[in-house]
Parts: sequence; C-alpha cells; structure tokens
Amino acid sequence: MKKQLLSILMLSCSIFSYGQDRLNVGYCGGQNTENISITVKGKQWVEAAIYLPAEYLKAYAGAEITAVRAALTNRIGIDTLRAWVRTDLKADNMASGEVTTKSTPQLKKKWNDITLNTPVKIEEGKGLYIGFSYYQRKDAEVVSFVGNGMPNSFFFRRSKDAEWEDMHTKGLLSVEAVVTGNSLPTYDAAVIDASVKRSESGLSMKTSIYNAGTKDITGLDLEVNGTDGVETVSKHFDQEIASGKLSEITFDLPYTDLKTGLDTPLSLNLVSVANGQDVNKANDKRQAAFAFAKKVLLEEFTGTGCGYCPGLVYNISDALRDEKCRQNTYVVCHHSGYTSDRFTVPADEEYLWFYNDNGTYGAPKMMCNRQPFTMHTGGMSPVWQPQNGNDVKHAIEGEMASDAYATFTKVEGQYNSGSRKLTIHLAGMKSREFSEHPVRLTVYLTENGIDGSDQADYFDIYKGKFIHNHVVRGYNSTWGAVINWKEKNFDYDVSFTIDPSWVKDNLEVIAIINAYDPQDPANCRIENVGGITFPAITGIQHVDNTSGVSTGIKEYYNIDGVKVLNPENAHGLLIVKEKMADGRVVSKKIIQ
Repeated sequence: MKKQLLSILMLSCSIFSYGQDRLNVGYCGGQNTENISITVKGKQWVEAAIYLPAEYLKAYAGAEITAVRAALTNRIGIDTLRAWVRTDLKADNMASGEVTTKSTPQLKKKWNDITLNTPVKIEEGKGLYIGFSYYQRKDAEVVSFVGNGMPNSFFFRRSKDAEWEDMHTKGLLSVEAVVTGNSLPTYDAAVIDASVKRSESGLSMKTSIYNAGTKDITGLDLEVNGTDGVETVSKHFDQEIASGKLSEITFDLPYTDLKTGLDTPLSLNLVSVANGQDVNKANDKRQAAFAFAKKVLLEEFTGTGCGYCPGLVYNISDALRDEKCRQNTYVVCHHSGYTSDRFTVPADEEYLWFYNDNGTYGAPKMMCNRQPFTMHTGGMSPVWQPQNGNDVKHAIEGEMASDAYATFTKVEGQYNSGSRKLTIHLAGMKSREFSEHPVRLTVYLTENGIDGSDQADYFDIYKGKFIHNHVVRGYNSTWGAVINWKEKNFDYDVSFTIDPSWVKDNLEVIAIINAYDPQDPANCRIENVGGITFPAITGIQHVDNTSGVSTGIKEYYNIDGVKVLNPENAHGLLIVKEKMADGRVVSKKIIQ
C-alpha cells in the first residue's frame, strides 16, 4: 500500500506552561478563537460547560482540580466570570471561583485562569462537569469554541430561566480543568479533532494531536478505519510534541471513491506513542467530520465617486496575483457605503446592515466570506478595510485553509438567444448541519470590463484608465432563497434576462451557500462559493465537432469557468477551447 505524506504542519499554540504536577484537561487542546457566532440578548447570567465522564477522568484519579481555565472571545459587556465544578448541570457548585473587571487578576479577553475556593478530588468511577457562568450587562457574544465538536464537549444555557442546550455540533468549548497531582499521566496523546476533506485531488485527513501528558512525545502511530470493507490506513510520524502543545498533521488517503468519509464514515485512532505507553485511551479516537474544500467570496463596498476606492481594487488585484488565491476566489462589488451611483442595485444598499455601526458607513470596505472581522458600535461586523494586498491575501488563505460543510456539485447554464434568457442550474450537498438558521442560496449575475472614466481619482494608480469589474447586474434575492434540502442534497434553478447593452462574454454567475441571521450581521457566514462565466456556459451548451485544421492553441477551464494554467496537473472535468485555422473556437469536455 502506498503511503504518501502530504504535509505535516506544526502549530505552536500558546498556552500556560505548568510544572509536571499540573495538566490542563478538556477537549479543546488549549485552543480558543476570536470568531463569534452565539449572541445572547439582554442583562443576565449565561452558562457553558463540558462533561468529563468517568472513563476520561480515570487517568487522573486521586489528583485534584484546583482551577478552571475559560476563554472568552471578548469581554465587552461582561463584568463577572465565575468558574465552577459540578456533578450535574443543575446541581450546586462543588467548588467555584471568579474574576471581575476589578479583581486581581482581572477578567480579560482570551484565557482566564480562575482558582477554585476549594480543590475537588477526582474519584475513580465519577464524572464531572467543568464550566463557567458570566454576567452580561447588555447583548454580548463572548463564548469561544473551536473545531469539530464531539459528545460532552459543549453545553450552553442562555439564561438562568432557560434549559441547558447540547451544543456540541458547534464545536469544542474552550474550557479546561487544571489538574494537580503527583502521579499524572506521563505519556498521553489526545486526538482533539479529525476531518476528512475532499478536493479535486482526492481525499486527505487532517487531525490535531494534543500532548496531554507531562513528558514530550517523540513520535506516534495513527490508524484510519472505516466500515463496509474500507481498507485500513496505518501511518507513523516522527512527530515531536512538547507537553501542553498541539500539533496539526495532514496526510493523503488512498481511497478513490470520493464519497468515502461522507457516506462511509471514517474513524481516526491514535495507536501508540513512540517513546512510552499512552496511559489514557479515552481520548485516542475520533470519528472524522467530512469537509469540502472552501472557496472564497470577496465583497467590495465601493462607488464611482469614491476617490479612495480604486486603492482597494488594487489591493484585491494584488492579492489575486497569487495563483491559488485567484483560482479559488470570486469578487462581487456593492456600489454602496459612499453614495449610490449608476451601478447601485437595491441589495447593495440593504447590505449596509452588515456594517453594524449604528448607521455609520464608508467606502472602500470589504467582506471576506462575511466572516466577522472587527468590532463596531453595534457589535461585531464582517465589514473591514485592509491596508494592503497582503491583508487581503491572508484573509483569503485563512478561509481556504478552513473546512466547509457544504459545496456545489454542479454549476451549469443555458442561454436562449431569442428570449435573451440565461438559466442557471445549481446542485450541491452538505456533510453536516452548520447553521442554526435555515441555510440559503444567493446567486449574483455580474459584469466585468465596463468603462470606468467616471471613477473619481483613479489616475495615480491606473494611469488614466479604470475598468469597473464585478458589477452586480442581477440577483435572486438580497439574503438568498432558503435551500430545500432533500436529505443532504439540493437542486436550484434561477434565470436572468440579459440586457442587450451588457457584454455577454464579460458576464459571470456567482453563487453562495450562506447563513442568514436577521438579528446578527456577524452570524451570516458564507459556507462555500461556486460560479461560472458566460463563455463557459456557451462552451458547455454548444459543443462543436473538431473537424478542420487546428492552430494548436488551446485553453483549459474548470467547471467554474476559471482558467487552468497547468492542465497536466488538474483532475476532474475540464473544458478545452481550441482555436481553429478558420477562426472558429471549438469546445469540448474532458475528464482526467
């Protein structure tokens, strides 16, 4: 069996380093995030917790929980954070401790280490809830969670009058018990996360391994298992992981059926560590989540009268000089935020809601997959202003590196020249739920290559010639049509009437699978993006025969209409456009 290592990436996560008599015990592996996706309204106490079952705590029997670590995405509106240990979510606290905005140490963003008023002894055969409560003076979004959740990894209560909710499908809560003792596990490698990712090149496994023991690990063995006769994959890694550190490992899987991992779940098992015995088997196995490669939508807020807006256009163009970014990124321009102009459509002005800045707008600004990037007066917002092309490039790369749990499986079109009607057929699938709100599908028709002689103050950068690109000419709905899922799949058709003044070869259809929370601009993330150009649509619909004399000039495009620069390395469906000696351009589809 061929064993091909794709990459091994080390993440040097910053967490508190204790002596060998102290360990942090939980599910998150010391990770926290600044992303926000749970909004709680009003003045009240809010609670969150994890459960460590008896099997999980067995390795620590006899030791004591002396503190709790809890991470917050921000502390705005929060004045008290209380950590606790309980035998049941509704039981009284066995022990507790708190920090406030006036205590020493003070309540802070990210990790808070909170000493308990009395140590809690870990007894064999008994599980414990580790959690925290916080008091918010106003609407707040502060709970940190990461990765793919697992049972017991996230419980949440929105107020003391509400019921506890099992939220593990959202991720792993950033809370840990600080365990103190004289005989803690020496070698303990924990599988924090695992996901199988599908891309054009096949399947790969990504896992996060946390060293939860007191001694460094010098190597480990992993095993991927499936059902229904799926071949077991075993791999060894000479991986050094220091105590209290996290390592991310990515490797290729040999399965040729791309639905392996989706219809046939895969499990990742940590078999052994190289330099000792892994004493805690309770954290060695995870069923892998199935993820898709994520593409990116950049949305500009711009205007023809905005003198600074060409600078953002330049920064985006600079970022897209990187081939990988260019191949995986789409751009849409909203002519709003400055003033309306000849390109403004109603949706552009409705999107000003994303600013979340109490009626304050501005341009140039942008969004990247509608991820919340900044805090405005109304709360978190996905609208921000990059300073240069590197800022844009880093935002794109961050999104491409993350997992998507839905994707487009088909983006096709037909054009009727008599009625000037362009019909787009979309199909897609999901691997799991990823939003608490109905998921939507938003489709834009954009045009490139429009004369920009009316653009203000563009001469310094563009030397007298500016072109308007990514202009919205049509859309199905401002916030998208709710997807009608048929189990894990969907189909959707939408039509646009093409204005005779538009240059058809400059048209592009861009579709997004997006969340929409009408109460929170920071909770409307885009899960994935797809698209197709008008030339690719007509190339697919009208396949000419290849008779005649070829000039040998060929261009290759993927199904999204994006030009493929290295077709010899491409996989899947490609569209080949070949120029003939009589001036015709013929198209055909190939699969490789």
